[in-house]
Amino acid sequence: MIDGTQTESIGSVDFILIHHKNCPHGAFHFLIDAQGVLTVLRDETVRGQHKRALGIVLANDYDTNSIEPKVWTALIDLLFNLKLKYAHALIGLHRQVRAKRKTSCPGINFPSQRLKHWIEHDFPRQRDAHIAQEIESQYGP
Repeated sequence: MIDGTQTESIGSVDFILIHHKNCPHGAFHFLIDAQGVLTVLRDETVRGQHKRALGIVLANDYDTNSIEPKVWTALIDLLFNLKLKYAHALIGLHRQVRAKRKTSCPGINFPSQRLKHWIEHDFPRQRDAHIAQEIESQYGP
């Protein structure tokens, strides 16, 4: 057992879900603290709070606060690396997957439109530049 939960395998990673510190159920894979420091909380192969999902918890409450620049940068760096590894995984906010119980998680002040723009526009450019750099470093002169 890890964090009081069974060590069931996650299986296929289909989702990457973002939470805030007041999310009550825990069992997250990653924590980004208020200074933007990333901590791995559980192995990616172990099931967390949601089936087939990796959970990221941000150590602030974005119902009452705005996201800190260091946290945003750390979050985007983590999402970039996870999307390289799990290309088909969808990125979402916890509030998007709650069925009957309503939540604002990761908070009403979380920059969801900024995240959407990154997913749709910035990530593909960054990914393609990263791949081109990798190819050049392996096959360049």
